[in-house]
Amino acid sequence: AQTGLYERYRVLSSWLSGAGVAGLFASLWAAHHIVPLLGAGTSFVAFVLLAAGCLALASFRDSMPIALLGAAGGFAAPLAIAANHERPLGVLAYVLVLDGALLALALKKRWWVLSALALLASSAYEAVWLSAHASSGIAPLHVAIVIIFAGLFAAVPALSSDVDVEPATSPARLMRLAAMVLPFLFALELV
Repeated sequence: AQTGLYERYRVLSSWLSGAGVAGLFASLWAAHHIVPLLGAGTSFVAFVLLAAGCLALASFRDSMPIALLGAAGGFAAPLAIAANHERPLGVLAYVLVLDGALLALALKKRWWVLSALALLASSAYEAVWLSAHASSGIAPLHVAIVIIFAGLFAAVPALSSDVDVEPATSPARLMRLAAMVLPFLFALELV
C-alpha cells in the first residue's frame, strides 16, 4: 500500500513501512516465545536479516524512521531470544558488525543521530557484560573490546567529506568526542 503513496506522501509512506517492520519484529518474537515455531538460531538469523533489510530499505527510501526501527530491532535481536547469556563474545561481535553497518549508513546519509543511537546501545551491551563479568578477572578483554568499539565510533565520522569545515558543535564531531570519552568511563568502572 505504501508504494503508491511514496512519491506524494513520503513521511506517511515511511511510517507505514516502519509500522510493517515493527509488525514483522513482533511476529518473529511471538514465533520464538509464544508459539515456539522457531528455535533460537533460526530466530536470531531472522532478526538479523530483518534488521539488514530494514537498513537497506531505509537507505533506498532515504528514511530515518525506518533506519531507527531497523537499528532498534537489530539491537533487540539478542535480547529477544535471550542469547546474551549463552555466548557474550558472539553477541558483542554481532553488535560490532551491526555498529559497522549503522555507521556506514550514518556516514552515507549524514544521519549522526543513528550513530549516536548505536553508540548508546553498544555502550549498554558492554556495561551489562562488564557488570555481569566484573569479578571473573577478564578486565584486559573488557578494555580491548571498549577500545575497539571506541575506535570504530571515532574513526567513521572522521571519514566524512566535510570534516574540515564542520563547526565545533557538529553532530559528527560530537560523536567522535563521545567515542573517545567512552573508554575512560568504562575504565572508571573497572577501577
